[in-house]
Amino acid sequence: MREERFETGKTPHVVVSECGGALVVGSWTGTAVLAQGSDFSGEVTAVDQLTLASAADLTLTVPEKASLTIKTCGGPVTIKHVDGIIGLGAIMGAVTLNDVGSVKIRAVAGDLHGENINGPLALEHPQGRVTLRNVADVTLKKTIGEVTIRYANGAVHLVDARDK
Repeated sequence: MREERFETGKTPHVVVSECGGALVVGSWTGTAVLAQGSDFSGEVTAVDQLTLASAADLTLTVPEKASLTIKTCGGPVTIKHVDGIIGLGAIMGAVTLNDVGSVKIRAVAGDLHGENINGPLALEHPQGRVTLRNVADVTLKKTIGEVTIRYANGAVHLVDARDK
């Protein structure tokens, strides 16, 4: 497994244009992004912006206040302890979120499990079960699976919810 460190600031915008396998993102108090995987590339494309692509599994350690954009991922996505804005495009596997800021997800083919989501969560097209605990505002659109929400501290909007 290869490891590479990309120097950024405390609030970088990390873009994963594609990930062919599982993606795991955690945080630290550092001012760099640490990437680990067998087949990835990365480039600092602007001040405090890093773009990565991986053909296989990828593990990232980012600054706590980083923002994330994950365009496509062919496997499951796990994001923990990231306080910036998170945007997920097309995710082919399950999504696990724990202790994160605001999140917008376009499509999830698997289940979504979220706990301690401290900002608004907007989710479109979840294909599996949605299980949320300790969340702020939630908007779910076009759900076809089971939805469980425990301890919502804000508004909950369900639009076009259906049972399989």
